[in-house]
Amino acid sequence: ETIPLTKLQPIDNVPSVRLSPDDRTADFVIPPIYDRPFTFSRYDLPVELDLTGVDGLAFDFRCSDPTQLAGMSVLFAPADWNKCYWVPFTKVGERDGWSQMTVLREDFSTQGDSADGWRNIRTLRFFLTVNPNVRESVSCAIRNLRVVPVRHPDAEVWIVAGDVTFRERKLNGGYFADLARKHRAALETAGVRTRTVFESDFPIEVPSQARLVVLPYNQ
Repeated sequence: ETIPLTKLQPIDNVPSVRLSPDDRTADFVIPPIYDRPFTFSRYDLPVELDLTGVDGLAFDFRCSDPTQLAGMSVLFAPADWNKCYWVPFTKVGERDGWSQMTVLREDFSTQGDSADGWRNIRTLRFFLTVNPNVRESVSCAIRNLRVVPVRHPDAEVWIVAGDVTFRERKLNGGYFADLARKHRAALETAGVRTRTVFESDFPIEVPSQARLVVLPYNQ
């Protein structure tokens, strides 16, 4: 099921977003640097999402000149922008001129104060950084924004990402995410099916198929 892009709005001094009739595709233009005060553009989408127990988000992305983009991320704000998660786009494929993007929770870092959890996400911010020497407008589009379910719900090994630990210790969440990723990559390279579970999502009872729980860095 796709998430409607109806309320996607630019928050910088850039042109308005143009929506398709079914609200599944949003086209927008990032003006050249001399037409705006920043080297980035931001677009906010109000939502009501509970992202516990899922892997993240996915969408299709198209850009008239991807070489002009220096960085692309999605910010997840549970309440206000003093506490939010910051997750970069990851390209996983391409079809008919559209790049397939994922934004996985396990790649999280934080912005400002530590975030409050994934259960009550109220705003998604698409954050695109443009190379500072851009002299022409860059046309972009997003479509088919959707939730990514857990890839291996029956995984025999769980890797626990320390989102509660980093919040309580006021450290950068990216450090804890990197540890979880490295453990997962090592095990999956060895042919072991794994799943990343967050401390804030951890169930009272571990399912019987989970034979091992790995705590890379959890206080």
